[in-house]
Amino acid sequence: MWLSPVQIFPTEKEAGELKKQRAALGSTMGNMESWLLLRSLRTLGLRVSQQSQTATELAEWLHAAAASSADFDGIPAGAVVQVMHASVQMTSFDKRKQMPGGYGAVFAVLVGR
Repeated sequence: MWLSPVQIFPTEKEAGELKKQRAALGSTMGNMESWLLLRSLRTLGLRVSQQSQTATELAEWLHAAAASSADFDGIPAGAVVQVMHASVQMTSFDKRKQMPGGYGAVFAVLVGR
């Protein structure tokens, strides 16, 4: 399997075969692509953490608007019907223990009218 600059193979024979193919076909990662990948991986933790935090704040704000029967912080009443995100999910357990690093960065909004 080819995974960026790392190669993982079950046998030495398969590794050698792919190495020959890559050399002949020229389908190896270039210097610029390697540098961009490394630069991206260095900040991945920070970016994912910030995405999680932002999505959680937005989902909780929209959930409060959905629960309100009047206009809420500039959102007309009935405009937000439901928000689906782990942070506003009703459960019988502590979600923060299950997801100590934060919730996912994706949520869905059901809008009305």
